[in-house]
Amino acid sequence: TLRTRLDELRISDMTTTDCCNLTQRVAMGAVRMKGAIERFEATGVRFQDGSFEEVDAVIWATGFKRDCTGLGCNVGRQGEETKKLRLWRSVWHPSLPNFACCLQTHPYGSHWAVADAEVRWIASVFAGRVALPDAKRREKEAAEVAEHQSQDTVLDTVEVARVAKNMGMPRPGYFRLLGLLVVKPRRTLRFLRQLKTSRRFSVDECAEPFSDTCLYETAL
Repeated sequence: TLRTRLDELRISDMTTTDCCNLTQRVAMGAVRMKGAIERFEATGVRFQDGSFEEVDAVIWATGFKRDCTGLGCNVGRQGEETKKLRLWRSVWHPSLPNFACCLQTHPYGSHWAVADAEVRWIASVFAGRVALPDAKRREKEAAEVAEHQSQDTVLDTVEVARVAKNMGMPRPGYFRLLGLLVVKPRRTLRFLRQLKTSRRFSVDECAEPFSDTCLYETAL
């Protein structure tokens, strides 16, 4: 699936989040919407319309309050006054390297792709594989971004590429890709064919072919 610049501009005008073509799947009947839950029973869920569905697990996806104003996050215990922190690159506490927040920006497009990229960055820093700049630089840049709120909303493709660059894996340029096509043709072709929101940031991570096997079957 190719996403053009025009597609990205259209996505930026949407008010709903398009995660794996959710709205299209609902329209086609591949994803079925149900009403309010009346009660849980031994083997499933009873809905208020009287219907019953057998389920193996219930996933609560109730959302959370995300305050993106100034790219800050509110911290504090219940009953105490909260304090807003300005984040470096939307993720990191400006002075505490072991304090990170995920998905504080509001992506147009797939939230999961951005969250996955940020979690990978956080894990790499905590594991010592990727280093952050010094605290003075983080504080300065966090204050500058918070002042004009330039990163409150982002395109998913742009943000994933930005996270990869922050991890030291920027997307290769055209001339670099031409060279890689010569020395690593299979990996490079796989890299070029993947979505821009893929979790594979570099050509070397495309050593193995992609799996197109669907892990879930939906009865239409």
